[in-house]
Amino acid sequence: MQVSWSELYWRRLTPLHAILWPASLLLELSYKLKRAAYRYGLFSTSRYPIPLILVDSITVNGIDKSALIVWLVNFLTSNGLRPAVISCSHPDGYQQLSAEVTSSSDIGQVGDTALFLAFHCNKYNCPVWIGQDNGTVGLDLLKIYPDRNILICDDGLHDYHLFRDLEILVLDTDKYYYGNGFTLPAGPLRDNLTRLNCADAVVLHEKKPTIF
Repeated sequence: MQVSWSELYWRRLTPLHAILWPASLLLELSYKLKRAAYRYGLFSTSRYPIPLILVDSITVNGIDKSALIVWLVNFLTSNGLRPAVISCSHPDGYQQLSAEVTSSSDIGQVGDTALFLAFHCNKYNCPVWIGQDNGTVGLDLLKIYPDRNILICDDGLHDYHLFRDLEILVLDTDKYYYGNGFTLPAGPLRDNLTRLNCADAVVLHEKKPTIF
């Protein structure tokens, strides 16, 4: 089985990882300070007029959050709610502040993730919008779709200025697991694993999703 260079890098412990480890510790500290600053009111948060569910990953490379978001859209719609999806995941060079994505959108302009979400979510009459700022793109969406009563955000792990009513974090246990256990740049984690304790739910990305 062929192993990619990035996967091999994330799983190993080498002198290079040891050199990068202090940078990882500094990054973890910056995230903790930022989170504490919002928790204790040093920085203000922005809150949408409707509930927001944030879905993100604590690891890099290949986390398939999109399937979970489509499942959530189906679940919420089946229970009488009217969801919409927002995301700041877009190709490099994206210029628009916010825009709606449909199944006929140009993949080069909106990216494959947004196009995937639009293709599947539009089947449930759920709009998908992308933009450069999660706070702005959601408000623009609600101007066009004022009937929406719940939002799903496709990213924003460290975007603490955006208030989330429910936070779901995804772990890729099949391909990378926790790698060498280090935070970027020495490992594949986007934050220390203790960050999971702050989430409302953790979904394991396996053959069958597991929630605990």
